Amino acid sequence: MSALALFALTLALAPEPLLRDPQARAAFDAAQEAFAAKDYAEASKQLERAYMLEPELDLLYPWAQAERNLGRCESAIDLYQKFIDGGPNQRMIETANQNIARCEESLAAAGAAEPEPEPPPQTGDERPPP
Repeated sequence: MSALALFALTLALAPEPLLRDPQARAAFDAAQEAFAAKDYAEASKQLERAYMLEPELDLLYPWAQAERNLGRCESAIDLYQKFIDGGPNQRMIETANQNIARCEESLAAAGAAEPEPEPPPQTGDERPPP
């Protein structure tokens, strides 16, 4: 079972509902459906909406997952770190740190693949300084 599926199951089985605001709950439910359809852009949008309506720590991890799946690693790292800073259990901290490392590797690989910008061409009117 993936970490995201386990996380969703944990939220579903919680003794109290994660979100009390009906609009936030509807956005979270829509995000879960979007994840199932691998529509990570919609999942991210809905999780952001849910978080803005009810800033619950447990929304940050799936939101970070959606961002990572979209290739938005800088945003994902910020969300994972905010989640970790909120003090989840050790297993979720380890999982979030693994995903941060994955994103850092992706960012490093993308940075290495980008060529250096070419210097602007010089025209005949430019003379080097004396």
